[in-house]
Amino acid sequence: MFFLRDWIIEAKKQFEKLDRVDIGDDQIGKLLSYSPKGKDGLWPHESVRDILEEFLTENMKIGFQIGKQNQRGVTSRAFDDGGEQEYELAQKYYDSAEKLVLSYQRTSKILKDLGDNYHLQAKSEDERVEIER
Repeated sequence: MFFLRDWIIEAKKQFEKLDRVDIGDDQIGKLLSYSPKGKDGLWPHESVRDILEEFLTENMKIGFQIGKQNQRGVTSRAFDDGGEQEYELAQKYYDSAEKLVLSYQRTSKILKDLGDNYHLQAKSEDERVEIER
């Protein structure tokens, strides 16, 4: 944890010197999105949660969310499947957000936002199926 925290502090100093704070925070967020699960089985790891709670900026949050969503990769589904895959992902993020809300409020909000995004994607897939029937 201390190594990661020290690295973040130094990276942010360097980004500020170069007038690249916004893109730097975005890239830090993307990097943090590759975190493993924590000891409690929840994603992200506790050390990353601590970093998010202490250093979170809007650009870091966006980078973190986009990084995680991009890790999903390409998906496939049957023509009439709708948004079932996305509803399952949304629920996973909602469940984690609820478990973390008391101890990691900012992280919990990020997870809820990821869930909301997948919920919207699920609705869009459901609508696509209805239109194409």
